[in-house]
Amino acid sequence: MSSIITVLKKVYKEGLEPKGFVQLKGRHPYFVRVIGGEIVQVITFRKESGPTILFSGNNGQYRPDLEQFDILGGIATVYRNKIDLSISPSHNINWLSNNSEIYYRTTIEGYDKEYKNSLNCFSYIKNDEESMQEAAKRSLEATLNVMIPVFDKVTDLPECVKYLEKCKASCIYLCDEKKYGWTDDRFGGDEYNEGLLYIKTRNNDDFFKQCEYACKAEYERRVNRKAGFNKEEYDRYCVSVEENRLEKIRIRDRILNTPEIYLNAMNELERRKIGNVEVLRSYGLEL
Repeated sequence: MSSIITVLKKVYKEGLEPKGFVQLKGRHPYFVRVIGGEIVQVITFRKESGPTILFSGNNGQYRPDLEQFDILGGIATVYRNKIDLSISPSHNINWLSNNSEIYYRTTIEGYDKEYKNSLNCFSYIKNDEESMQEAAKRSLEATLNVMIPVFDKVTDLPECVKYLEKCKASCIYLCDEKKYGWTDDRFGGDEYNEGLLYIKTRNNDDFFKQCEYACKAEYERRVNRKAGFNKEEYDRYCVSVEENRLEKIRIRDRILNTPEIYLNAMNELERRKIGNVEVLRSYGLEL
């Protein structure tokens, strides 16, 4: 009897190799596509632990006969502080998203809530290989329809910035001129942060669209939660978004316009690239 991970590896190898993804050899199931020697697109999966509960509307039904898995994907660059595909997808979750999240983040206006929920996890009957195969193929179809088209658009660093701002904003930030990213471990500290892409691409955006998007996403989240909508809390959130926008511009422009700080940032970018390229080559990838 094959495990669900074994089944998924086979199904995804057949489905992703024609798209340019390579299955890494190792303990964990990562499929990787490298774009331009700088952009690293990753698709993986993990078996979900705990009881399986299927929802219909607001009603949940416990199904002890079922198990679930989820499909995860993310985009990194060699300019991030660290890329580590020797650890499990769960340990890389700070920069990975599932199909449901990517669908929602890229179609926030007019998204189909039922379809979004259907992308969250995929169920199969325990110890039933036919059911595993069916679920794996269903998840691959969803991935080819949702995740791959989004990844296909990310062909250069400016497009990578757009992807991160929309789908994983916690992984692209500037809030410190020396460390460049988060100064604590709220989002993995500086390890997963791609904020230096703003310097690498000489970004001059005013970030208004990103703020508008963040507030829309937060509005949708608050409107749909059981606790109800609190306008005062939402207004405070939007004020904090605007404050963060101004701070990000201040730090970016200071780095870009101060020769000594700019040189330090460019040296740091090169240091990261050298280290990450070496790691990726150790996985058998060609860069």
